[in-house]
Amino acid sequence: MITWQASKIYEKTSTAILVMGDTGMALRPSITKLIAKRLSLPEDNTSIEEAVGRLFLHEETIHPALTIQVEGMPKTGIEFGW
Repeated sequence: MITWQASKIYEKTSTAILVMGDTGMALRPSITKLIAKRLSLPEDNTSIEEAVGRLFLHEETIHPALTIQVEGMPKTGIEFGW
């Protein structure tokens, strides 16, 4: 935890976790907008998207993977025959 807090990615990654916990939202577009708002950054700031992506990675010297990515259904309704 101390290593993660001292890292340059801590502010954005911890804000992402707080946004998900506070709001219950987990979809990237929703949480990146809220992160940008909380950190007073433009919504299209690429470092926010990178910070969210880092939550899925195990960074040995900094932190374990802090979230998982759930894959949705790859087919649309018409492909299922609906």
